[in-house]
Amino acid sequence: MTYAFEVWGHPHGELSGGLAALGAVTVAHVPPGSDKAQPWPAAVVDAVASQQAE
Repeated sequence: MTYAFEVWGHPHGELSGGLAALGAVTVAHVPPGSDKAQPWPAAVVDAVASQQAE
């Protein structure tokens, strides 16, 4: 699962503000006791899918 983000600065003094940073963070599901990533649990997949459908 990857989250993209943007950070915007506000105008300050003589600076007009604008895009200050952008990037992405990728997260993985690693169950307790496991040493590697596993597929996301069905409840998580269903919850994300239902939010994307809105």
